[in-house]
Amino acid sequence: MFDKFQSLKFSAMAERALNSTDLLLVYPNVCKLIRVCLILPVSSADCERGFSRYNLIKIKQRNRLYVSTVNTLMMMTVDTPDISDMNQFNFGRAFDVWAVSKARRFGNKAK
Repeated sequence: MFDKFQSLKFSAMAERALNSTDLLLVYPNVCKLIRVCLILPVSSADCERGFSRYNLIKIKQRNRLYVSTVNTLMMMTVDTPDISDMNQFNFGRAFDVWAVSKARRFGNKAK
């Protein structure tokens, strides 16, 4: 087995090993280990980026924020598109969706 896969990169080796029924039958534990290795994160950069954003949001002066508020602010900071993509955003359509989602008064008082 070592001779077959020695010169391959991990991704190519994993693909070949998991697509081979012979290897799945002969080395089932190795194939399980390969599957685990494929889903493990390579670095903790995403997690650390999240904690960094959290520390920017939940500062000493904002220590009474509800968890739901912090969650919403985290989503807004992490999932916001780049400024360069904003020229493609249809603000008129977004307003229309927002306006019909709930009964609202736009400058007119309800009778």
